Amino acid sequence: EVKKIIVRSYDDGKETKKFQLDDFKGYIFEDKFVLIKGFKVDKDYIYISSSTDTVTVLQIYTKTGELKHSYEEIRDFDIDSKGNLFISGLLGTDDFKGISVIDAKRGKEVYRIKTDNVENFIRYNPTDNLLYCFNSLLDKKIKTYDVETRSFVETIFSFIKDASYNIDDCSIQDFLIDNDGNLYISCVEQIGDSWHDYFYTYKKIMGEEEKRPITLTVTAPYRDDFIQEA
Repeated sequence: EVKKIIVRSYDDGKETKKFQLDDFKGYIFEDKFVLIKGFKVDKDYIYISSSTDTVTVLQIYTKTGELKHSYEEIRDFDIDSKGNLFISGLLGTDDFKGISVIDAKRGKEVYRIKTDNVENFIRYNPTDNLLYCFNSLLDKKIKTYDVETRSFVETIFSFIKDASYNIDDCSIQDFLIDNDGNLYISCVEQIGDSWHDYFYTYKKIMGEEEKRPITLTVTAPYRDDFIQEA
C-alpha cells in the first residue's frame, strides 16, 4: 500500500487547496507520521526536507504536488526571494566545505560560498543579505557570510564564550535572526529519563562594548621567618 502525503493550504482559517506530494522520499514512521526537518514556501515552490532511514533529503515541489527537484544527503537549507536555494552539506560536492547556491527553477548550482566547516544550520537574512551559519559539533560559533561577495564577514556568537549554558549538555534544534540582529535559539536537554525544551534570546547591543574594571587578586604564602630575622 502506498502512503500518501497531503499538503493543505489555508486562508483565514479555511482550507483553500489540498494536493498530494509525488514521490515523497521521507520515511513514514509506524505508518503514522513523518519527520519534517524543514518546510519553506515561496511564490513558486514548496521546499521540504525530511528524514529517510539514513540521511536527510530535500525535495522541491510545485504547488500542485509535482516533484521538481530532489537532493539527497544534505545538512540544512534556506531560500531567498530571488529563486535561490542555499544548501549545506550537499552530497556529490566532493570535499567542499560550504554552501551550494542553486537556481531553484533549473535545479543547477550557480556558485558556492566556502565556509570553515560543513554547517549544521544555515539561515538567510534578507535584511542584511547575509547567511548565518552554525556547526554545533566543531567550532560551535555562528558566523556570517556575504551572499554577494561570497566571503566571511564576522563571528556574531560563540556558544563557548557567550552562551549562558553548556552547549555540550544540550542539542541545538534551531536558531533564528530577526531584522534587528537579535538571536533566538531553541534546544533540548536530557535530564535523567526526560527531555526539557529551552528557548533562549540574545539581544544585539549596539555601540562600544561596556568597559568593566578588572580586579586582580594575588595570594602569597604567609611568612613565618620573621622571628629568625629578628
